[in-house]
Amino acid sequence: SRSHMSKSEWKGPWLLVTGAALFIVACAVKWYYLAQQHYYIRLSDEAFGAYDFAGAAELGTLLKRIFLSCDYTLGSCRPFFTNLLYILTFNKFGYEPQAAFTMGILVGSLLIPLYFLAVRALVNAEVALAATAILMWMTNYVYQSIALTTILPGVLFITGALLAAIHYHRGGGAGYLYLSG
Repeated sequence: SRSHMSKSEWKGPWLLVTGAALFIVACAVKWYYLAQQHYYIRLSDEAFGAYDFAGAAELGTLLKRIFLSCDYTLGSCRPFFTNLLYILTFNKFGYEPQAAFTMGILVGSLLIPLYFLAVRALVNAEVALAATAILMWMTNYVYQSIALTTILPGVLFITGALLAAIHYHRGGGAGYLYLSG
């Protein structure tokens, strides 16, 4: 007789605890890799334009530019959300590389519980834990997370959309269909 948690036991509080634990471990793994590099990680090139914009403009100016002027590029060819994350990070947490590294670690670590939930929904919890553990230690993912490269917020949205689509196809409401789009 194998003792393992059945799919019905991986609901509610267990999913919340597992997701929170995975997020914390993912943050720790990234700090470990950052320390191994002696805190030398090359920030993604979007950071420089966002740094200049955040230093020159107040939050009100940023909001007017987005909502009134409909400027969704914010003067960059980079993806809007990555640029916006950098601008808000520098504006609110200071103009140091550590602020950008911390934001990269936090945003990058959000992918881990999302990935776990998506794989769990498609396969099962055991496979999801194994796949998530592998992803968590992949150096390419870790360094791109720390540097908050352009692709990372896109991967977050794609994984979230996949999870919403799975929930919709399993009998979820129309809200899941809307989120998956």
